[in-house]
Order: sequence, then C-alpha cells, then structure tokens
Amino acid sequence: MAIHLLPAVVSGGLMAWNGIVNAFNGASGRTMQKNLEGQRLAHQKELQEKQISAQFDLETYRQEFQAKIVEYQCQENRKLQEFIKAVDMQIAKSNQEFQTWLFQQQKQVQIELAQYNRETQFFIAVYQREAALEIAAYQRKSTQEIKELDNWPIKNYPWQILEYHQGRNPIPVQIILAPPEIDFDRFEHLNKISTSAFPKVEKRLSQCLKNFLQKYYPLENQQRPTELIDHTWDSNRFAGGSAVKAIFSRLKSEPILLIESEVDGDLINIQVAYWSGGQEISPFYKTIISHLHYPKILYEFAIQRALHWETDIKQKLLAKGKTEQEINQRFGGDNPLNLNIYRENQELAADGIEIECHYKTNSEDFGKLSALLGAYHNIIAALFTDIHYLITTNLSPKLPELLPELETEFSIDRRLADDLFQMVVESYIGSLRAMEKDRSELVPEFAADIAFGLTGLSNPTFAEQMLDFSLESWLNTRYLSVENGREKFDIVAENLLPLDREFITKVNRCLVGLAKEKKLSVINSCYQRAIEKFNQEKYQEAIIDFGYVIDLNPQFADGYYRRGLTYIKLTNYREAVEDLTQVIRLDASHARAYYYRGNAYYKLGEYQQALDDYDRAINLGLNEAVKSRDIVLGVWEEVKRQEEEKIRREERERQEREEEEKRLLLGDIASILLAYQKQRIWKNPGS
Repeated sequence: MAIHLLPAVVSGGLMAWNGIVNAFNGASGRTMQKNLEGQRLAHQKELQEKQISAQFDLETYRQEFQAKIVEYQCQENRKLQEFIKAVDMQIAKSNQEFQTWLFQQQKQVQIELAQYNRETQFFIAVYQREAALEIAAYQRKSTQEIKELDNWPIKNYPWQILEYHQGRNPIPVQIILAPPEIDFDRFEHLNKISTSAFPKVEKRLSQCLKNFLQKYYPLENQQRPTELIDHTWDSNRFAGGSAVKAIFSRLKSEPILLIESEVDGDLINIQVAYWSGGQEISPFYKTIISHLHYPKILYEFAIQRALHWETDIKQKLLAKGKTEQEINQRFGGDNPLNLNIYRENQELAADGIEIECHYKTNSEDFGKLSALLGAYHNIIAALFTDIHYLITTNLSPKLPELLPELETEFSIDRRLADDLFQMVVESYIGSLRAMEKDRSELVPEFAADIAFGLTGLSNPTFAEQMLDFSLESWLNTRYLSVENGREKFDIVAENLLPLDREFITKVNRCLVGLAKEKKLSVINSCYQRAIEKFNQEKYQEAIIDFGYVIDLNPQFADGYYRRGLTYIKLTNYREAVEDLTQVIRLDASHARAYYYRGNAYYKLGEYQQALDDYDRAINLGLNEAVKSRDIVLGVWEEVKRQEEEKIRREERERQEREEEEKRLLLGDIASILLAYQKQRIWKNPGS
C-alpha cells in the first residue's frame, strides 16, 4: 500500500515528510522498514538525553529566575525607598506650607474676630444708649432725677451727649477736661481747698488740645475721630473716682476719655479715666502723671528767660553805650535778680552746697507752664485715642510719629520728656500684650510701626525698647524662646520665612532710623538655615528652604546649585540635573555645576552626557573631574562590551533554538512514520 504525498507547501517540515514518503514507497522502502526500529530506539535514547539536558536547563533557568526575582526585589526596594524619601520630602514641604497657611488663616481669623467683637460692642453701645435715653426721658421730670443732676459733674446733660452721635460708626472718642481750676465754678464759694496760687489754665488747655485734635484727630476723620467737649466740667467740687462712676453710669455706651488734673500744694497730678463704650466692666482709672513739681518748672522758665535777656538784650544795649545799672533798672525787670540768684547758686553747687532757691516768676513763665501742660494733655489724649482705635479697629497708632514735634515743648528739662515717653511706651506695650490673647499675629507689626515712629526722638531708648518688644512678640507667635543669653534679633534672623516679609520691612525701617548696620533678610535666613540643615543631613528640610531662596530670587545661581547637591544626596538625580542645568544657564563658567551634573547623569546611566559635562568641567580648570571622567569612560566601555556580548549571546541562543526545533521536528516525523508502518503491518500481516 502506497503512502500518499502531502500537498506541496512552502514548509521545511512538510518537504521532509514528502521526501521520506517517496523513499518509503520506492525501492529502498523495505530496507527503511528494517531500520525504523533501530531509529526508534536511537530516538528514544536521544529523547532521554534531551530530558536530562532539559532538566539541567530547567534548573539553570530556575536559578536565573530566582536571581531575577532577587534583582527585581532590590529594584522595588530602591523604588520604595525613593518613594519614602519623596513622601518625607512632601510631608516636610506640606508642613511648611501648612504653617504658612495656618499663619495666614490665623491672621485673617483674628482680624475677623476683632471685627465681630467691634460690631458686637457697637450693638451693645447702641442698646445702652437707647436704654439710657429712655430712662432719661422718663426721669427728666422726676424729682429724683433733678436731684441726681445737681450732682452731675459736667454741664452737658447725659442725653445731650448720647443723642449727638447716635447712629454713627465709629463713634468718636469724646474727651472731657477736668482742669485744676475751673473758670466759672458754680460751687467756687463752697470749695474748701484753695488753689489760688495756681492760675486758671482751662481756656489755654482747651484751646491747645482743640488745635491739636483738629489737626491730627479731627471729628470728620473716618478712622480716628475725636470730639473735645471743652468747658464742660462743672466744678472742682467733683473729682476722683466718684465723678468717674457718675459719668460712667450714664455714658457707658460712649467711648469717653476724661483727663483730670489737680494741684496738690506744689505738685500737679494727672488722672485719666477711659472706657471704650459698650462695656459693663469698671472703666480704666489711673494716675499717670504724679508729683510734677510746677514751681521748679516755673523757676527753670525764669532762669531761661533771664539768660535769654542777658544774651539778646543786655549785651546789645551795652554795645550801644548804655550802663549796666541803667539797663538793669529800666529794661531788666526781675531778670537781673534772677541772674544773680542763678550765678550764686551755681557757685555754691560747684562747692558741693545745695540750697533751695526761689526765683521771681511772671505771666510769661506761667504761659510757658500752660504750654507744657498743654503738651502733656495732647500726648495723653493722642495716646488713649490711639489705644482705643488700635484695639477696636486694628489701626496703627499715630502719636509716635508726632512725638518728635511735641518733644520740643520739653526742652526745659529732658527728664520730664523721658518720664512721659516711658509712660507712653509702657502703655502701648501693655495694650499690645492684651491684644496677644486674641490677635497675636498682628502684634509684632503694630509694635514695629510704633518703634519706627519713636526713632525720630532724640533719645533712641524708647524706639529700641519698642523694637525689642516687637521681636519678642514675633518669637512668641513662633513658639520660640530666648536661650543661653542669645540676642532676640539673632534668633528672629535665623527663623524667618517668606510670610514674614512685611514684618521684616518694618523692622529694617526701624533699624535704619536707629542708624543700626544690621538688618533682617528672609532670603539670607532661609539660605543659612538650608545650609545648616544640609550639614545636619536633614536633606528634605534643606530642600524646602533652598526652594524658598529660589522663589525669592530666581536669579540666585547658588540656590539652584546647593539644592542640586541636596537632590544628589537624596538620590533624586533627575531633579539634580534640572537644578544644575539652571545654574549653568545663569553662569556658564560654573565648573562644579558641570561636574556634579556629570555625576547625576552617570547615576542615571546617561554616560555620554556625563562625559560631556566632565570634559566641560576639565576645560574650565576643574582637574578632579579627570578621574571621574576616566572612571565613567571605563564603565561605559564595559557597559558597551556587555551589551555587545549580550547581543551575540542572544543571537547564538536564537540559532540554537532553531536547530533544536528542526531536530525535534525530524524526530517527531520519524515517530509518526514508525507508528504508521506498525499499524499497516498489523492490518495487513501478509503484505
């Protein structure tokens, strides 16, 4: 029985099959049948050998697979470590961003809270005013009300003050004067305490304060309005806490400043009562100027007047031929006597003898004393007006910038000015400390504003004291403390962030006003802190501060350079390449930027770029790049050799697989033919 040929197809296996069939049907078919059994046995032996070889190859592949698994795990671990580093960096960055956001939110919330408190206080004041007006309207005709008004300290009735600014917001600070002597005291004949030695200065004080307020705190102003209710104090019979309580009980809805001055023998004391309006608690009432010895001040004016007369009048008259006796008698007045007393006192003082001298004073001296008291009242009124609007509307005080002009009124005795200005500074600091409870983020800048205004004073101590408080309050907002005797300025300078730029500007303005050479710089702070973090191996934190430096000055090449080095420490080589590329863009001669970018390229496996950067670094004179270039060159050549070897190995393996596939195919065909022959013999045993 002949075996049929298979259809011709372009296939190596089928062609082999057709050749075998022809041989089987030809003359050599019988011989082939005899050899098939031997071929079968040989093929079985070959299969066994291949099975052994396959088992060996399988073990080899298993080992290689295990090695690849280990390598994959290492790669995944590296990726995991990189991911952890990235997460840590993002957490650190997020913390900084959160701090910035938190600061801004706290500041905004504090402003909104102050606004809410102000509106609440305004509504309370409106309610108190309406209630007081209703009570007043009901009681105007009552006997009890008439009796109470007989003991009312001021000439204006309560409802007259309450109705005047009804509906206005903000309500002006209303200033009431209680001078040492009233021009028209309706109880003057009943007063037991006489102060006749002290002149009546109510008109002068009122006019001085009115001029000052109209210039700097006018009623029409929408930010800091004030109103002077002058000539309203009824009698010196009313004074002290009882008068304050009486006024507060009827006018608690209004912002009131009461300046009360009294003469006690040779001493002047000034008390202040203040309440902001809309409050139920007891008002502020305190003596802020005490034991001001006015006769000594008058004597100083008399001495100053006598010396001025001697220089400007007497000497000129002597030059015209007038005799000293004639000048003293006709033109001297009390000046010659005061000069003699003054010179004699100077001689005794030089010998260590201190005696009390009495000089002749006149109306000119009392006029200067009135002007001095007017300056006291101006400063006190401005101080409490500032504090009122600072607390209620977050307005920076205005008085500090006015003090240099007001300081000239105290030329008679610098100690008077120093004592008064110290009181001013302490009052501002006390108010700002109270604000720290609910508006701590605003306090440092307010303090810096006040300090700058004080830099115009002849004595820098007050500006320095206020600036020191500004730095202290800033440290408190950052929860930083002063340790080991370090300067507050140095601690602030080390911890600045971009969000502090407005504060820094104000502090530096103060330092310029104080003629200080040092100054704050947020970019220097971030830069130095980043370097310190880098040296401490806190690379994620260093990255953030270097980022601030770059944001503040995008043209600062060293910021990119050092952040690039930090990225290399974190094995973030791609980011390092980007930063070092930016350095080179800004400074093409930066040899080390090329060198470290070459290192980053090398770690990324980009050997040609690494070699190019090393060559540029060498050309720029960086000789240490030679060794790195040679190492990378050797590595790259080895990598290329390994890649070529891999290609050759893969080609050999491909050819071996093809040969093996052919052998296996022939073996399969032989097995098929043998099986076919056995089946044919079994079916046709006689053929």
